[in-house]
Amino acid sequence: MSKTEKRVRWAQVLSLLAIIALFVADIGLDILAKEVPEWVYPMLGLLALGVEAPALSRFVMALLRAGAGGGDAK
Repeated sequence: MSKTEKRVRWAQVLSLLAIIALFVADIGLDILAKEVPEWVYPMLGLLALGVEAPALSRFVMALLRAGAGGGDAK
């Protein structure tokens, strides 16, 4: 396994753990002070599935631009 594959694997594992921790804190314990944005769960899920970081970055930027009204989400 190459260095890049190991890094991707660790990113997937960390993303999966983040989803679990967020779900427990948000739904299970209901201890978060603010509502969790709707895009957080899908973003972490895509990372856990191995979607490339640049593609995810473009997706998040499109969401932020669409939410801020700063342009068309493409």
